Amino acid sequence: MDKQSKAYLLLLYLIWPFSTIYLAIRFFDYKFGRRMVILLYGFLGFTALSFGDLDRYEREFYLKKTVSFSSAIETLVSLQENKFYNSVVSIFSGVFFETHHYYFAIIFMIYGFFLVNTLDVFKPIKLTKLNNFGLIFFLGLFIYFLIRPIPNLAFYTGGLFVVYNLANYYKTRAKKYLFFIFFVPLFHIGLTIFVILPIMLLVFKNRVWLYVLFVIFSLGIGKSNVVGVLGNLAESNSGTVLESKYKAYASEKGQESLEKRYAENGEKYNGKLKLLLDIQQAIWYFFVPLGMLILFLQRKQLLIASEILPLYNMALACWGVSNLMLNISQGERFLALFSFVAIGLFFIVYVKTRITLMSRAFNLFLTIFVPTLFVYALMALIASHFMISPEFFESNLIVEIITK
Repeated sequence: MDKQSKAYLLLLYLIWPFSTIYLAIRFFDYKFGRRMVILLYGFLGFTALSFGDLDRYEREFYLKKTVSFSSAIETLVSLQENKFYNSVVSIFSGVFFETHHYYFAIIFMIYGFFLVNTLDVFKPIKLTKLNNFGLIFFLGLFIYFLIRPIPNLAFYTGGLFVVYNLANYYKTRAKKYLFFIFFVPLFHIGLTIFVILPIMLLVFKNRVWLYVLFVIFSLGIGKSNVVGVLGNLAESNSGTVLESKYKAYASEKGQESLEKRYAENGEKYNGKLKLLLDIQQAIWYFFVPLGMLILFLQRKQLLIASEILPLYNMALACWGVSNLMLNISQGERFLALFSFVAIGLFFIVYVKTRITLMSRAFNLFLTIFVPTLFVYALMALIASHFMISPEFFESNLIVEIITK
């Protein structure tokens, strides 16, 4: 990408950020294009509406500005904070900026960094070398996690932090990426279970049957067993954020409260949104497991020959973890993360085997799955318009800084 194109794209971003979306994706093969996507996430965050968890983030931002910096840091190191990562960014943003908009811009860009760089690993060749089917496949994968995480940004940022490190471990085999996963509880305490992944990958290595047995075990374990383990863990950490999270998500009262709230929200869904949720369920509970099964049955042809087996094993490990966490409220968020890993795996298999090794069964599967994924991604993008402020489409960063 030449300097003139970079200057043109940057100037266009300053004048009208929304207009650069197409060009940023078009130049995604280049580092500068990926950086532009991250900058777009920054502007999306700067203009974001206080929706879902963002409403609480805004209130906490201004609350932290009322206490001294030393008191805020003392609270952090006492490990009483719900989301350590959010609190750190909030405190330091509050030191330099008066409004929450800059804080939102920073956490959105961090999410964008993990998403963009994970997608770059999932992209084994340049987009310009893909056929139309491959481009639709990649766009479906890209849009799948584009806007979805906004209501639960800390959780999905932490989840993508895990996926980013797994993807880089697959690409480089550098064990430092497995070590980084141990820090995921700092993003969201609910993601703590992912710390078993590095241990599992180092112990199981490439023995696919061990990962399969873990998935089978996770499907067979009862809800009471999972909740019981979480309850014992919470009791041994009384007075900490672990106990409060258990009461909110895994305890009987917590689950009843959340299920009641979701049921009330579900009554407000219109027909189109219910259709979207039905497609989502089909992807999570039918298409993704079917794709994983086909890859397992034809692993010699599709995985071992193309050296993709390590990534398949990582996907199996994520699947087992997501199955365990389905036993708590909002556990399907883990299934969304696993599905993202699995779809990335399917894309890599497609790209690496489409010329010589593609199996008839997997080809038929993708012929049905990819259009379904793309339609779902577009519907989800359209349905999420209420979470995006009009300023993102109409304004620019200079105007927003002056007016906010």
